[in-house]
Amino acid sequence: MKNYLSSIFTKSNITKIAIHFAVVIFAVMFLLIGNRIAAAGIENIFQNNEHNNSVFAEIRVTQIIEILEESNEWSNEYDVSILFQGTVLEGETLRRGQSLFARQLVDGAFSAPVEPVEVGDRVFVVLDEHEFAWVFLDYSRTSPILALGIVLVALMLLFGNIKGLNAIVSLGYTCAVVFAVLIPAILTGRNIYATTIIVSLFLIFISLFLIYGVNKKSLAAAAGCFGGVLAAGLLAYSMNAILKMSGMLDSESLILWSVHEENPIELRGVIFAGIVIGALGAIMDVAVSIASSLTELKSESNHLVFRQVIKSGINIGRDIMGSMTNTLVLAYIGSSLSTILLLYVYNTDTLGMLLSGEFVAVELLQAIIGSIGILLAIPITTLVCAVFYGRVSVSQLQQ
Repeated sequence: MKNYLSSIFTKSNITKIAIHFAVVIFAVMFLLIGNRIAAAGIENIFQNNEHNNSVFAEIRVTQIIEILEESNEWSNEYDVSILFQGTVLEGETLRRGQSLFARQLVDGAFSAPVEPVEVGDRVFVVLDEHEFAWVFLDYSRTSPILALGIVLVALMLLFGNIKGLNAIVSLGYTCAVVFAVLIPAILTGRNIYATTIIVSLFLIFISLFLIYGVNKKSLAAAAGCFGGVLAAGLLAYSMNAILKMSGMLDSESLILWSVHEENPIELRGVIFAGIVIGALGAIMDVAVSIASSLTELKSESNHLVFRQVIKSGINIGRDIMGSMTNTLVLAYIGSSLSTILLLYVYNTDTLGMLLSGEFVAVELLQAIIGSIGILLAIPITTLVCAVFYGRVSVSQLQQ
């Protein structure tokens, strides 16, 4: 037992544990202080939001009472609505377990098609102030998503062991920083450009050092990520000005712009943040892949020279960049496919007009700038690995 404990609490392991806890403490402090600074004054935004006056409730459907079909006075179609009863699960002005009645519009001339409610469904309802009746708002999808998230966590722990646990903690920090620092900072009118870069650098630091520890591999990957993200940021900032972007991509942008009347949100900055944050994950993936491959190569051979490491890193990067660039482009196209289809329908005259639209231009910028960030991360990561792992040969010194 004594030998077992001594093998665990070696000087090297104690140093690693201490560094790990230092990283965690720094992450917590960044999150708390960042949230306090970023969220200062955000309560004024919520007070001015007219939707905060609405009364919402989450209920479980217990009975379908009646399905009504009424003629629509504005068209020849019929409005189909479902009257149902439910039990309150959560509501500010309601008692848990309280029963209420609500109506769902399933089919009508001016409504999008929705799935009809069934007994057992968890749904959100809102109080219609004009009719003083509860109306179906949307389905509660939290539980299935949470269950899927639990499956993800279980798989990460099963395949990753301690690194899987660190990856889960890192993912939690990532979500917390985005929702507790970046988003409040944007809403309260802070400098979006500076905040985005600071948050991006912090996410690189946490993701790499928390999962892989502070070592040559993580330092090389971090250097590649820093270079790629900073390049993406400079390009995004420059192209915003060159392309004369307004940031008014859709109706949601107009609503966002009017949220803070005294200090309107800079919509071009929102585009910048979207491009940089969107590219960060792909850049980090490429940098880690190259650093891990070269670290493994070093473990197999202690006689690598500087030039060999450079050549191997560039070859690995060439294999990665094609698939990763395709992944990035397809991800952006897939996430906005409905809007692109709609724009294509209403811009059938020329392809140039479609591509020049601001929404499509932003999607293209995200894909192109993200790909450039990936390409720049490859040589930077490779160069740092060569400095760490490669020795300079006599022939190289003579040259």
